[in-house]
Amino acid sequence: MKLRFIKMSSLLVFSVITGINGVHSQELEGSWEGKLNVQGTELLLIFDIKKENDSLTGTLDSPLQGAFGLPLDEVKLADDQVTLSYSKIGATFTGTLQDETITGTFKQSGQEFPLVLQKVEKTVPGDQSLPSSDKELKQLAAYDQGNYKYEVEDYFAKPKASSFQFSPDGKYMSYREKDENAKNHVYVKNLETDQITRAITEKDELVRGYGWANENRLIYVMDKGGN
Repeated sequence: MKLRFIKMSSLLVFSVITGINGVHSQELEGSWEGKLNVQGTELLLIFDIKKENDSLTGTLDSPLQGAFGLPLDEVKLADDQVTLSYSKIGATFTGTLQDETITGTFKQSGQEFPLVLQKVEKTVPGDQSLPSSDKELKQLAAYDQGNYKYEVEDYFAKPKASSFQFSPDGKYMSYREKDENAKNHVYVKNLETDQITRAITEKDELVRGYGWANENRLIYVMDKGGN
């Protein structure tokens, strides 16, 4: 009876430890964001952690550097200690997991930077109701069936509208369109209501370029006496 009790106790302890590791793995799954302060410049890093079978995998994003989906070589969780590595650039992050925060150090090329990662809900930018429906996509695909003929003049004609840009929140689309006097004005279309508004009028001076300053404001560059 005593020998059996020892075996059962060992099995119980093993089960409890396994359960804790499983809970920690679930806590590590998800998206984590933090900002490195490199010589006064903030560099956003995003780690996406997933659990596949019994292993943790992950990717690294650095939006400011145009790097997305870099596969991590190591995603390790031992008790509350986290290790994330990407060997191609010699980068390693080690930290302590507590609730929805990982506090640690980012190391690369012999340099060390403090880094705090916060768990975030990763979303896709823009209005997700705007993409075409399945019905609309099928209708577009159907246009490929048939024999359509175009005039040479239409094929080589310059487009009436150009310089299309979406607002940061995806609610508006701006573009430039010429009028009958060859003036290139800037228009904004509300993608929910299809309402079109002329936002920038080109008069005697040319509008050299424009862009979105934020969700509600445009900025533009215009000549002034040829300058």
